[in-house]
Amino acid sequence: MHKSQNKSLLLYHFVCPIKYRPDVLDNHLAKTFLSVCLGIEECYEIHFLETGLDGDHVHFLIQDVLTISPD
Repeated sequence: MHKSQNKSLLLYHFVCPIKYRPDVLDNHLAKTFLSVCLGIEECYEIHFLETGLDGDHVHFLIQDVLTISPD
């Protein structure tokens, strides 16, 4: 993955907890979750390397090519 004249690689690991709603993420939501992630990939120039549902939180491993400072 690269953009014009930029070959740097940036990986983000996001963990998003669900506050006050333990264990609401189950296998029934996995298909919808995946389709939402694919829709985000099409709109923005990022790539989800891994996603995971873990009961009360969600993990994202996202790849992007750095275009501006991630401050």
